[in-house]
Amino acid sequence: MNIEELKKINFAFVIARGRSGTTLLRTMLNANTNTISPFESKVIVHVKQRYASEQNWNKQKVLQFIENLYEDVKFKDFWAVDKEKLTTKIFSFPFEQLNLELLLKITYLCFPTEFEKENITLLVDKNPPYAVFLDDLHEVFPDAKYIHLVRDYRDNIQSIKKTNPIKNISVLAHGWLNDNLKIEKFKAKHPNKIHTIRYEDLVSDPENGLKGICAHLGISFQDNMLSFQSKLKQEIDKNVSIQKEHKAYLKYHENLSKPVNTESINKWKKYLTDKEVEQIEYICKAYGEKYDYLPTLENGKGSYLKSKFGYIRYEFNVFVMKAYYKLPFWFRHMIRAVTRTLYSTFGYTTIYNRLDYSITNEE
Repeated sequence: MNIEELKKINFAFVIARGRSGTTLLRTMLNANTNTISPFESKVIVHVKQRYASEQNWNKQKVLQFIENLYEDVKFKDFWAVDKEKLTTKIFSFPFEQLNLELLLKITYLCFPTEFEKENITLLVDKNPPYAVFLDDLHEVFPDAKYIHLVRDYRDNIQSIKKTNPIKNISVLAHGWLNDNLKIEKFKAKHPNKIHTIRYEDLVSDPENGLKGICAHLGISFQDNMLSFQSKLKQEIDKNVSIQKEHKAYLKYHENLSKPVNTESINKWKKYLTDKEVEQIEYICKAYGEKYDYLPTLENGKGSYLKSKFGYIRYEFNVFVMKAYYKLPFWFRHMIRAVTRTLYSTFGYTTIYNRLDYSITNEE
């Protein structure tokens, strides 16, 4: 592959509030023979602050870039990209023609996907936290397209509540609402770049849902995108001994080895109390109605103060996360060292490492 062929490979992002079916969609897209879609990692914003404006690439800077890549926990532990292979691949291109977009494309092409590949024309990044980094993504990949996946806010919240250390209903409700509102704001600026689909429609009619997604992304629909389960099961059976960092993804794969189904629709009715639903609908119902997620409590009233607290807490978390990725690498390295010690010694997670270390399940 030469530099011109590399430039022609397109890039796309699956964006959503977490627990909205993004892992399912990512796996379907990854099953396409012309597409590579790695596990989620915030590797783009991880390196953007340092390298987005870098133009004068040389051997030393490339080697430093590669070292910085492997400082991202999920990239290092879950992608399993061979460093020597990645280095050789990057060194095969002329340094003076490289930029951050092309370096990241090379990196994604080195992801050891379990599916058979030929003539890669599209790279797909699935990462729910990127909902708050959309301008950063657009800066690095100005021609990228996006798939916005939206799910019933009550199902989304009960799913997050089940596994996330944050249990406050108002915080989670504002997470669903404001992540989607940030996506809507970006969509208003770039209407032709984003295709929105409801999770419920995708699992109810996956073939037509995928055909619409493929048309937007400029790839051909393939039947194996619907029959990916057998290939994943083979991979699980082969990996009888697996390092602890991958156990979470094994769980994802075990769930994904089942046929696409609608079992997770309206699951919230079994787990959320009327009081919780009342507060959630108070916060989310206006935007939810845009996607036909209708409130169920006619006379439900929520707490304004609880809602305000939830919004402030959500925005604080977003501020902290975005500020973290603006810090220099050495400072982030220090924070990671502290949070890693807290987790390994006490099982304590913070906003800095919660998504890296405390994953237990997926959509």
